[in-house]
Formats: sequence, structure tokens, C-alpha cells
Amino acid sequence: MFRYIFLNSGHWYRQIIKGRYISVPMTLSNCIAPCWTIMLPYIPTGLYKQSPGGKKNFHCLILITICSLSARPFNFIMQPLLSNISLHFQIPPGAQEALEQLFVQKFFKKNDLLIEDGQVCRHLYFLEQGCIRGFYNIDGKDISQWFGFENDFVTSFRSFITKTASREYIQVVEDSVLWSVSKEQLEELLHQYPELEKMVRLIYEQYYIRLEERYSNAHFKAAAERYDDLLKNSPHILQRIPLGYIASYLGISAETLSRIRNKIS
Repeated sequence: MFRYIFLNSGHWYRQIIKGRYISVPMTLSNCIAPCWTIMLPYIPTGLYKQSPGGKKNFHCLILITICSLSARPFNFIMQPLLSNISLHFQIPPGAQEALEQLFVQKFFKKNDLLIEDGQVCRHLYFLEQGCIRGFYNIDGKDISQWFGFENDFVTSFRSFITKTASREYIQVVEDSVLWSVSKEQLEELLHQYPELEKMVRLIYEQYYIRLEERYSNAHFKAAAERYDDLLKNSPHILQRIPLGYIASYLGISAETLSRIRNKIS
């Protein structure tokens, strides 16, 4: 008797998981042994690779991996989150199931706000897809403070940790997919699995490092140097974030940013 059947071809295929269709990347590493792989010289009806242009590209060979009942499958839907955590330390026994139960997948549209000034931020987010920014509104002026991208954990940290009102806004810059867990649920999880405190410590460390770099750049480097650092160390920001947000992040006007860019080009 078998419980799970996974397609393995290194491509994205449509598959029914938990009663609904999703697209998942299939590789042998997605399934935990013991398992068996079978070659099939044809593509069953309804299984195909969908190209970006919408054309169905059929393949003449697929692999089917069959895992026994004793094997625990990798959760395809939560794969980015679980894989990110696993990069830093081994998830303790039982903790993966708890993570799967507590983190909730959420979808946001461009310009949606996760938190506003004056609200208490009660959730920690893992950014699976898309990008967001944190900004302040000071005397009607929009000042970008940080940007978040795929595989970042984000929140209004001061508000989340102290349970007090946030002073910042968190805005979705691109249509985004995030995983959310409340502070109460996270504290319960850490109480049950103290080993996961390392995960939270690493999240806070990354935030502190980013905060210190932001402070030193703002106080000890000229505008042209700050832009050059961005160009060399974080080109993805320039590729995905509107220039108006970048100008406020660098602490300069849009006109000054334009002049700096023209000099470099």
C-alpha cells in the first residue's frame, strides 16, 4: 500500500495536493526515503509543463516516486519556508508539523498595507514571493526605511517585540505571497520546541545588522557613495523598487538621484 505519489522530472507540473491544484517543482529531494522511482515512457492525461507563454510543452519521459506509508513527505506548499529554516539548523522532530499548523499563507496585492502607523504589529511574516518596504510618514513626507524580498522574515520589529503601537508602515511593493504567524503562536511554539529559539535569534540578528548598516551609511557616507554601495551590494533593489522609494531610502531627492545615475551611466 502506498500513500503518496510524486512526479519527478525537474520541471513544474500540475498536481492535486490536499484537494486542490497547485504548481510545484518536482525533484527526488522533495520526498523523504524510503521511496522507489519508476520510469514511464509517456505523459498521463492532464500532466504537462506550462511554459510562460501558455503553450503546453509535453515531455516523453517522467519519473514517478512512490513513498511508503512510513515516509513523511516534504510539504510542497510550505517548501520555501521550511527550506529556509532548514538552511540554518535541523528542524527538531515534531516541530515541522507544528510549523505547518501555525504558519498561514496569505496573498497581498501591490500597495496593500500590512501595518500602519499607530497599529500594533501582532504577526511575523516570511516573504515567499514578491517584495515589500517599511517606511515612515514624517510631516507628510514618505521616507523608505528598508526593503524586504524573497526568503526574508519581516515585521515591524519594535511593535512586534514590545506589543506597542508601530511608528512605521509596511507596504507591499509587488503582488506578494507571505506566511504569517502571530506573536502568541510563536511564543507557544518556542515554549514547546526551545530549539527553534535559534531561528528567532537569527531573524533578530539579521534585522540588527541591516539596521546598523543603514545607520552607518546614512551618517558617514555621501549620497553618491550610498548609491554606489546599493549598486554593488544590492542591485536587485534598483531592479525592483521604484526610484522614488529608492531616493527616499538614500535620503536624497528624486532629482539628486537622477543626477547621480546620469553621472555613473
